Amino acid sequence: MTLLEAIYGELVKANKPLTDNEIEQKLRLHSEFKDKSSNFVTSIRARIYEKAKLDQHPDIVVLAPNTFGLASWVAEGRYQIHQTGERKLHKGHLDEVIAVIPKEHLSKLITRDGFKRIAFPAQWIANYCVPMVRRDAEKSYDHIQLISSFLITCSNDVLTHIRSGKAPEARLKGEKSILLGGHVAYNEVGGFVADINYELFEKPKLLERELHEEVDIISKHKTVYKGCLYDSSRDVSSQHLSLIHHVVLSNKNLVIKEKGYHRNLEWLHIDKLADSVNDYENWSVEIIKNFSKVLKKNA
Repeated sequence: MTLLEAIYGELVKANKPLTDNEIEQKLRLHSEFKDKSSNFVTSIRARIYEKAKLDQHPDIVVLAPNTFGLASWVAEGRYQIHQTGERKLHKGHLDEVIAVIPKEHLSKLITRDGFKRIAFPAQWIANYCVPMVRRDAEKSYDHIQLISSFLITCSNDVLTHIRSGKAPEARLKGEKSILLGGHVAYNEVGGFVADINYELFEKPKLLERELHEEVDIISKHKTVYKGCLYDSSRDVSSQHLSLIHHVVLSNKNLVIKEKGYHRNLEWLHIDKLADSVNDYENWSVEIIKNFSKVLKKNA
């Protein structure tokens, strides 16, 4: 039984709207969900919101903030679907001109899902990158949006956080992550020249903007590009390609700038992350499972 199937079953039995916490309590009575982590409720929210975003007429619908019901109840006139509208906070982000790659060219870089330790794809980006307004890109499954993602570590500890509902990407609401970052602007890559050694000079100037927009790093640090990550298993990740960077801090002296987007910041030991890998969103899971590749020093 999948998580969504179990949620659907509980809503049918209750025959009334249930909050995310009420659904969690009911699911924990099932043997297969009893031992889920303390963050199980965030997975419930994330899956329902993602399904509501993906489907025009999902079986499970949002009736109020973090309160869910069945589409059949709406059809019967018992309830109305909750309309959040477009947050003014997000409007500027949605008007950004971002860097995208027509999906037909993705196979020229990677041929399977997962993290791939490859050289910075300057030639590929230079050849195929095109501009697109973000609000249009979010509706397109024919283009891949480029994301700069940053794994921040200090010694053997990794910075973790929970994505809030205030962030522009609502489909990741409530999910735990070990990555910070965001969209690459087209003006950052539009002038790429593939024969420049980006590892030594140009790349940090072009692609670290997102890191310094999200965190103020006070300690000495080093940022190293590590590879690409693509995962088609989820709606949201199928539209994005992550350019993974490892940020190594000399101490944990940093400040989150976009506090409304990231909650519950916590430093966790690498081994502890491996023990709770299923608590995290899919990109983080892939990185945790490939720590040996990601953290390996560049040759």
